[in-house]
Amino acid sequence: MAKNRLRDMPSQKDGKGYININGRQLDAFVFTKLSLDSEVVPEERAFLGEVVKQHAARGLNNTGSIAFYHCTPDLIQAVKEYKNGGEYPEITLQGYAQVASRGRCEVIATDVIINKISLLSLDDGNDGSMIFESDITFDDFDIISNFEV
Repeated sequence: MAKNRLRDMPSQKDGKGYININGRQLDAFVFTKLSLDSEVVPEERAFLGEVVKQHAARGLNNTGSIAFYHCTPDLIQAVKEYKNGGEYPEITLQGYAQVASRGRCEVIATDVIINKISLLSLDDGNDGSMIFESDITFDDFDIISNFEV
C-alpha cells in the first residue's frame, strides 16, 4: 500500500465554482465557499416484539451552502422576475477541486434553489468585500470527473 502524502491531498482552496442561471455561465459570480452534500434519508422501525430498531435507506436529500461575492446583478434580476410572476430561474452550480498528482474532481448540481437571496448588505464596521451566504437545495447531481487513485 502506497504511503499517503499531504502534498497529494487537495486543499479546499485548490478549485473553483461556477454558477449558471437560465443557461448563462456567470464568471463574475465568485464563490468564497461551495459545499454540496447528499444525505441519506433513513427510516427506522422496531417491529413488534423486537427491542432493536432496524434501519433502511429510503432516499436522498441534496443540500449544501454557498458564500459568494456580490459581483453581478443577474441573480437578483432573476429572482425579481420570479417575484413578478415569472418562473424560478434554472440554476446549476459546478465546482472542482484539483491537485497535480491526483487530477481533478468535478461535480455539477442541477435544479438548485438558493434559499436566501441577499439584495444588499451594509456594515459601517466592516471594510471587507460584500459576501453573501445561503443554504441551498438541489434535485440532482452528476460527477464530471474524479480523482485518480
